[in-house]
Amino acid sequence: MLFAGKTEEAIADLERILSANPGSFHAAAALGYAHLRLRRYDEGVRYLKAALAQDPENKSLKIDIDQALADAAQTVAEKSSGQSVVSPRK
Repeated sequence: MLFAGKTEEAIADLERILSANPGSFHAAAALGYAHLRLRRYDEGVRYLKAALAQDPENKSLKIDIDQALADAAQTVAEKSSGQSVVSPRK
């Protein structure tokens, strides 16, 4: 669903999965990416950090978290300066 353009539905499904399996790396990571896709940076980073807690050596997650934080900062800066916000990269 996530890649079929049904991000909100995917989030609901993933939240149910994560609720039933709180330590699920895959559900937490997928939730993080789903939220980032919708430019919900706080939620996305929170879930990616939860996934990272399950796999602390995951370099890809570390890079994606750093990128999400940079994207969030850029979005805030653009909004405060009145510039148009660039569409998400994913």
